[in-house]
Amino acid sequence: MERLLVSFNWVVGTLALVIGLGWPFINVKMVIPAIRSEAEGTIKLLANAEQELHESRRPFAVFVESALPDELAHRVSLPSGNRYDYEAFINEKGYLVLRAYVKPPEVLKGRVIPGVYEFVMDSGGAIADGRWLGLSGSQRSLF
Repeated sequence: MERLLVSFNWVVGTLALVIGLGWPFINVKMVIPAIRSEAEGTIKLLANAEQELHESRRPFAVFVESALPDELAHRVSLPSGNRYDYEAFINEKGYLVLRAYVKPPEVLKGRVIPGVYEFVMDSGGAIADGRWLGLSGSQRSLF
């Protein structure tokens, strides 16, 4: 009986050690990109809807804190229970900037790291690529 208990403790301890040492790598390489894909996908849907509006000779629709205007609300539905707030505004160059940023309660709960995804469309409605903005001057790494 004692041998079985000792073997069980070794297995449990080894698994805990492997998970503890491997979690930072798993988190950075698998979990965070999966969570961020939610924001990237929604921004792409919003960008396509904005482009359709612009092609029909309407101005870009601007909004704050995920309060979509009527012309976008019937084209795009935001994910329910999402971790991000969305906004759209016109910058000083006349380009449309779509942003997704993590809601503060989600950061406080420890579910998501803070971040802002920015997608810029030129005044002609051409779609450009988005990028994640750093919230500090430091580069995020495993440790």
